Amino acid sequence: MRSSWLCGLPIALACSVPSLLAAQDDDPLGTLFGERQGEDEEQALPEDPLARARALWSRGRLSEAEDALRRLLAAAKASPATEELLARLLLRTGRLAEAEALARRRIERSPTDPVGHLVAGRVAELRGDLAEARARYEAATTLAEGDEESPLALECPLRRAELEWEIDAEVAERVLARILRLYQRRDELSAREFVWVARACRLAAYFPRLKARFARGMREYARKMLDQALASDPSLATAHVEAGLLALDTYNLPLAKKSFRRALERDPNDPSARVGLARALLSSFGQDGGTFGDAAANLQKALSVDPGYAPAHALLAAKDVTDGDLAGALERLSTGLRERPGDVELLAVKAAIHLLRGDEHAFEGVAKAVLATRPRCGRFYLEVARLVELKFRYAEARDLARRALAVNPGYFPALAVLGVNLTRTGEEDEGRRVLRKAFDEDPYDVYVFNHLQLWDRVEEQYEVVEAPGFLLRVHRDELRVTPHYALELLARAKARFEKEYGPLPERVLVEIFPQHADFSARSVGLPGIPALGVCFGNVVTVLSAREKRAVGAHSWGRTLWHEFAHVASLTATRNRISRWFSEGLSVYEEARGHPTWRREYDAEIITLLRRGLLLPIARLDEGFTKPKYPSQVMMSYYQAGMTCEFIAARWGSGKLRELLGAYRAGKDTAQGIREVFGIAPAAFDARFRAFLEERYAHVAWRPPPSLDERRALLAQVERSPWDVAARGALALAYALHGQPSDAEAHAGLALRHAALAAEEWPLLVELEVPWALPGAEALRIARAAAARAGAADAHLALSLVAQRRGKLARALRRARRALRLGTRDPVRALEVVGTVHRLRKRWREAIAAYEAAARLSPPRADTHRFLHACRKAAGDEEGAMQELRAVCLLDSDDAKARMDYAEWAAARGRWAEVAEVLDDINMIDPFLPRAHLLLADGLRRTALGKVDALERALREYSFALELKVDYRAGALFGQAACLEALGRDRARAIELAKAALRDDPEHAEARDLLERLEAQAPHTPERR
Repeated sequence: MRSSWLCGLPIALACSVPSLLAAQDDDPLGTLFGERQGEDEEQALPEDPLARARALWSRGRLSEAEDALRRLLAAAKASPATEELLARLLLRTGRLAEAEALARRRIERSPTDPVGHLVAGRVAELRGDLAEARARYEAATTLAEGDEESPLALECPLRRAELEWEIDAEVAERVLARILRLYQRRDELSAREFVWVARACRLAAYFPRLKARFARGMREYARKMLDQALASDPSLATAHVEAGLLALDTYNLPLAKKSFRRALERDPNDPSARVGLARALLSSFGQDGGTFGDAAANLQKALSVDPGYAPAHALLAAKDVTDGDLAGALERLSTGLRERPGDVELLAVKAAIHLLRGDEHAFEGVAKAVLATRPRCGRFYLEVARLVELKFRYAEARDLARRALAVNPGYFPALAVLGVNLTRTGEEDEGRRVLRKAFDEDPYDVYVFNHLQLWDRVEEQYEVVEAPGFLLRVHRDELRVTPHYALELLARAKARFEKEYGPLPERVLVEIFPQHADFSARSVGLPGIPALGVCFGNVVTVLSAREKRAVGAHSWGRTLWHEFAHVASLTATRNRISRWFSEGLSVYEEARGHPTWRREYDAEIITLLRRGLLLPIARLDEGFTKPKYPSQVMMSYYQAGMTCEFIAARWGSGKLRELLGAYRAGKDTAQGIREVFGIAPAAFDARFRAFLEERYAHVAWRPPPSLDERRALLAQVERSPWDVAARGALALAYALHGQPSDAEAHAGLALRHAALAAEEWPLLVELEVPWALPGAEALRIARAAAARAGAADAHLALSLVAQRRGKLARALRRARRALRLGTRDPVRALEVVGTVHRLRKRWREAIAAYEAAARLSPPRADTHRFLHACRKAAGDEEGAMQELRAVCLLDSDDAKARMDYAEWAAARGRWAEVAEVLDDINMIDPFLPRAHLLLADGLRRTALGKVDALERALREYSFALELKVDYRAGALFGQAACLEALGRDRARAIELAKAALRDDPEHAEARDLLERLEAQAPHTPERR
């Protein structure tokens, strides 16, 4: 029985819809998402053959279920239900011809049976024959009306309504109303029937008149229907799938994933659950450690059940589009459209490709074909909008959302896409109105809700500052300081990028958010975006320096420069640029914004190089959109930045501009490489690799072995137990991965085998050629060297194990042996030596070891931090501070290192160094009053009459006072001294000097300055 609150649909639907967050019945989502369900224990298969076939299907054993059904049919023992189940199984597996044949036989045999017409209608719909599908669904609906207690009485009209929704709204609305009235009349429903009603409610949400007649919260009622379905049968996979789709509709991604996974626990061969889970995984990419591989695996499993399953092909093709592989996407679409020629999702991806290539005529051709059969298909335009939005085409996404609403005014998901993209294209007032309308239609849409909450906070807490070429939105708490630095940086960036890459938008909106939640909502509408800045073309958002809790200390200035470089690259290409080149160019430009902004990523590039993980240039976008390991997105930023550096070094920066032009002309990456550089992408990759090999030829530092490398070494020693080189490397790998017992075991074997090398050489390597053949001596020497290196690595492995156990003498002894024998990882051995000496307070030896490691390594701030600590402990104050200065050059986010060095240099009167090391401090944190004071002092004392330096110092003193610096007298005196040096406003300078003396009567410089100023004749002309 249904719960008592469901008695009478019109009354129930007229009630106000409770909040999804409200506490109802302890946990209203408990059944829906499985929290209150018992364990789904394996049960014995039923004895009844038909029930057995159903059970096999529900457990994902489709081939066994089909065999059982065909045996029943062959034995002439089949009931109509057997034939119906087989037909549904054939539809599930995409065997449309067989399903159609079975349906036609059933229609011929039983023309008044709705099942045959229903199956035939489904086949026709999948094949794109909508006229036939409509006729069959209408016949099935009419025939099913005769038995209201039959499950088909709900399914048949629902199938019809779902198709008619995009063709004839009047018919669809009438059919949906009939379903809801039938639901009202029924006393009992099966779990599956509750699912049909839920789907009807979900669809009814798009019909304003239906909502006015029954209730606005139709999606909430859909959820309650699913709750009832799962209360009746927790094992019903289709109910979990519908729950997942409902959660996806409202961007409730955690619940969507949970529902789809529960569906797959019950039916692992449900393609819709596989695709739903893939969508949820891709939508939450970057937030839960998932990779594209997880999504792709589910899509491939969906296609293994139904090779023609259009949603899977469409999603894979869409991913190819986001990777820039338009040819691959078209090939995928060709495969999908052969089986499902009228599928809207497939055709939407095809249309998006035409649009991205600039072929509007071809796009309109696809749109016309879709609307010819589905005249109200707003879904087509919305799918295209969502895809081009991912390729930075926000204005086109906005316009496509408008077209979706034009053909289907009740299709409110288009309101969300329209509203958000209006705010991204600078049309905020209209965007907010549209978002409010979207929220009125669906108050449970997390995406819309987050955006509206953000805009409410923006209205209450933010101000907009206007400047030539810019609108700057900042939090009121930052209004006194941030605009100055942001606008100064933006003006400098605009001047550089216009000179380098061409005209920029007349006005760009820049937003600086002090809270990651606001920044994330503005950027993607959902929490937890793993980023510091986002660019939408002529709108840029970045995190303020105040946000340290979510992301740690960071250079907001470097981020703003990076994002504004995106404005330049997007504008230069009319938003047609590939992801890798846009990101790479922005990373490349960072180092040109400030000397300290060059990212410390040489170690990461070496890791990619040594592990064979460099992506081909034609597929570099995949590193951003299809990461195969957790850090690949960040690694792809580094590879892209280094690629731009390579282009500029090898061919000149003009080639970067030419490549922008190729993208602007609609070329993809492979075409652009051929056109601009005159070589094939493979040749480009080879030259890039050679560039890196030469760049890092002096570097002996090695990345820790990956898990795959460790497995390969293990396989090698299993094949060749006497391979000392492989076994030593394996021992070192185990030591580095914290497996001391395995490290010791393999190191011991490596050393024993190496000791036998001279007298038992044949045991080490089985030779297939006589020693007397030419080259045998060279081979012997090579193998001896490999054995020696393997032994050295074994000693290093034992050194690391000993160090971890606190056995410092043993660790030092082994590390030195490793270095004498020639370990393949001398940097790590030197670091062990340095660490042991540091722990023993033998500073000179520690410093020597760390310096040797630094010479063999790429520049690393941490190495200089170790050296700073050692030199400081050794009493080498000057050396220690120079190491700290090196940290400041290598780490663009470290404000503390800058302040520590500046305080030390200021105490010694080394003001040029103070000004130099604090030059970018306000790009890290502009809210440090002491930093403003020190920087101002450094600038003033080294200005030598330079007006720009004195003006900047004057501003820094003002900000120090604005932020309530502890030593006000210093800032007041500094302002007075700047005014004197500039020869202006002597009265103001006198006033400031007096104020400084009031704060600190002992301030000798202020007293001297006041005496000089008061001694000047009042009529002395001031310099202007």
